[in-house]
Amino acid sequence: MKNKKKTYVLLVLVVVVWGLVIYRIIAALNPELPDLTPPSLSGLKVESIKRDSLSFTMTKLDRDPFLGTITKQDTFKIVKAQSSIPKNNIQVTYKGIIMPSSKEAAIFILQIKNRERLLKVGQSVDSVTLVKGNASTVTIKYNHIVRQIPIKV
Repeated sequence: MKNKKKTYVLLVLVVVVWGLVIYRIIAALNPELPDLTPPSLSGLKVESIKRDSLSFTMTKLDRDPFLGTITKQDTFKIVKAQSSIPKNNIQVTYKGIIMPSSKEAAIFILQIKNRERLLKVGQSVDSVTLVKGNASTVTIKYNHIVRQIPIKV
């Protein structure tokens, strides 16, 4: 009987210890969240804050911060590049003509900005409009300027 009594006491003690361990684990995993109601802002007074305008300038240091020597000032000269082709002029070369066998309009081969283009009378590519043409010359219009271009093989 004495042996059974010790077993029951130890069994109760083990259940209490395991109960405490499980309670601590559950309490750590599910903490109680605080009440997050926003505070009332009715009693607050808003005062305007004057700020001095902070201004600063950045200047180039002529002195090397490590050696203490004065560095040579670089001067750059801006040179405008002049283009050899005026703005109202575009490089157009007449390469030839394709005459279809039927009564369709002739197709002219023009080289505009170093790219060959096939144009019919009245068509426009890169602001160049083909006005008229024959086997020896074509007439184009670019920026309201009309030019005649002879064939170049």
